[in-house]
Amino acid sequence: MREKTELWGMEALVLDVTVQGVDEIYMVENEWDINDSEEYDDTAYSVAIGEYVKMRRPKIGDQLIISVATSVYTGLNVNDTVTPAANGTVAKKTGGGG
Repeated sequence: MREKTELWGMEALVLDVTVQGVDEIYMVENEWDINDSEEYDDTAYSVAIGEYVKMRRPKIGDQLIISVATSVYTGLNVNDTVTPAANGTVAKKTGGGG
């Protein structure tokens, strides 16, 4: 993890993809045409049924910014290695570094 930050008033992490694992994980790409210092509003950033979203598997060298629960945020330190976890979040990698 590169940095702890804030996104739409929520705790967030800046992550650098350094390994592409074998899990089939895909992320929705946001179009950064919004003011990320405003409070997040689910109604303003929802996708209607039948509309398409940009979605792709993260590649080595990508940088991701994801909002996380307070328990995840406080449980991590800069330079910790994280792995994908259930429900679109991450967890600290255990064993073998990070």
